[in-house]
Amino acid sequence: MDNPNFYVITGASGAGKSTLLAALGDLGYSAVPEAARAVVREQLECNGRILPSVDRAAFMQQSPSVMSQKLIALFGSRCTLH
Repeated sequence: MDNPNFYVITGASGAGKSTLLAALGDLGYSAVPEAARAVVREQLECNGRILPSVDRAAFMQQSPSVMSQKLIALFGSRCTLH
């Protein structure tokens, strides 16, 4: 689906955000999962130290970078980051 609108989905832990994103993806919508989860998953896989429980400052800096990369990969040149 070609939809130029962006929506931010927020909610408490366990509220169903990831389930909703998966369902929207099944319907053909483009969705970008939460960047923080990707950082944690990648760091755990490589025994990294950029984790909120180990180095919170580095973790907080890394998450926006990961989100930027995901948005550019998904939307390419149509995505302008500020």
